[in-house]
Amino acid sequence: MDFNSPFTLLCLLIMITVTQGSAIWTGALSGDSAVFSLEIQSLQNFSSMSREDKKCSTTVLNDTLLAKCGTSASRWLNLENGSLVLRSVEKDDEGKYGFVFQNTTRYFTLEVVEPTIGIQCFPDGTAELSCSVASSEILVFRWLLNGTHLKAEGACIKDAGKKVHLDKTEPGEFVCEVLKGNSVTRTRPIMLSCSYDLLQYPGFIYILAGCAAGVLILLVALPAAICCCMRRRHKFIPVPSDAAQAGQGVEPQPLSEENLPVQIEAEEMPAPEVLVDMESQEDASDCFPDPTDD
Repeated sequence: MDFNSPFTLLCLLIMITVTQGSAIWTGALSGDSAVFSLEIQSLQNFSSMSREDKKCSTTVLNDTLLAKCGTSASRWLNLENGSLVLRSVEKDDEGKYGFVFQNTTRYFTLEVVEPTIGIQCFPDGTAELSCSVASSEILVFRWLLNGTHLKAEGACIKDAGKKVHLDKTEPGEFVCEVLKGNSVTRTRPIMLSCSYDLLQYPGFIYILAGCAAGVLILLVALPAAICCCMRRRHKFIPVPSDAAQAGQGVEPQPLSEENLPVQIEAEEMPAPEVLVDMESQEDASDCFPDPTDD
């Protein structure tokens, strides 16, 4: 390679800068070990260590590195198979780490994953717990209830242990254990308390919508049906006022065929009933003298 060329030197400088400035992502479960792959055989060439671009106070003891970064407690990093291993990591250990060996610098971004428990309550009195971990590795899940392993009676383990269905939702503290090799990661205790909110039930939303639609239909259709029924049973015949029309100079409007009065023939007219007041006749006999009395 021709290092006398300015273009070649510029490209080489850019490659070195990108290589040294880039950070390697590494993840670990909470309580597990974080591995910083450095491809070294010893700590003889170790120069310095930094966290979040701030230099740490370090001490080298054989194949072990004791580091104190900022206000954090001192941590041990062991050299294993060319990598520095930080054991029992916690969420506070997340961040950017830098390791300098003579003229070589490696940067790592550590992300600590904590498993979480999800709770879903059902109206029939059952519940389902799920243990969620953002990891693609093969893991083993176990459940604890009040500090002891959850018994299979009344509990159905599903999805390789990630979920457990409970027939009874008795109150208690549940903990999900995640096993990876010899390391164990535990979630924070979760108190199971189901209020059986119907809004959490998937079918309840559709039932509620159907009831609302039914009520709306009743509010609209029922008054219309009642009105139509009343119109059919009661025919209101408008009777114009002749005096009012004559006074106003308005000619009376002809009645429609439906409202024309039905004329009854004279011979079909029933004979008027003659009512005789018998009491009046008795009183009349008392008032007028009988001609035979003369």
